[in-house]
Amino acid sequence: RQFHCVIDNNSEVKCWGEDLFGETSPPDGTFTAVDVGFYNGCAITTTGTVTCWGSDADGQSSPPEDTFSTISVGEDHACGITTAGSVLCWGSDEDGQSSPPDLPFETISAGGHSCGVTTSGQVACWGADNLGQASPPEGTFKTVSAGRDHSCGIREDNTVACWGQDRYGQSTPPEGTFVRVNLGTYHSCGVAPDGTAECWGWGHSGQASPPEIPFESVAGGHHHSCGLTTTGTVECWGDDAFGQSTPPEL
Repeated sequence: RQFHCVIDNNSEVKCWGEDLFGETSPPDGTFTAVDVGFYNGCAITTTGTVTCWGSDADGQSSPPEDTFSTISVGEDHACGITTAGSVLCWGSDEDGQSSPPDLPFETISAGGHSCGVTTSGQVACWGADNLGQASPPEGTFKTVSAGRDHSCGIREDNTVACWGQDRYGQSTPPEGTFVRVNLGTYHSCGVAPDGTAECWGWGHSGQASPPEIPFESVAGGHHHSCGLTTTGTVECWGDDAFGQSTPPEL
């Protein structure tokens, strides 16, 4: 993706960056959560329903009529956990990325494939596995993030484990502990307990070189990254050809 979206202090969605399919033109309304894929975004309204915008070439912007507690948007599909606790996915299912296993999940993440952490702390993935991106290691995890061809998760001891493509080092995390992790196309980023952001993998456009300021969370894009600082502002770094690294004032 070469755009980002956030929810501002008025509970409205604001987006910036590339706008090929209307992906930076979210609908009006108030929302509790938002996530973006390659060319579309989805958000949970204050009533719990999901609305999506941008490309719908594979049905990724046509969510089911249900209420959700969390959502995640991938390359050409999206998944969410309903308020009843089940997982529903929509969009392309060419590699099985929209066919989740019948397991109880606590968290979920969609990328080129899909992964989730079950209520027992195990990671399960589904979809394309040509590079091992859907074959997680054993052990218990707190959270997981699915990228395009790789995945990373935070273990119970707060260390990060990654699997899948490692051509650029995106699946070779640094030592140390992390409280957040989020993946871009060919790089990965995490937030340490003290708020320091650290990225690894492909960084030719500066997307793996975050500023030295404290963050609450980070999000990796295609050739850029963005993060929410501890003061509530958004900072981005990396390629800015489409304005994707120039967030609006919130």
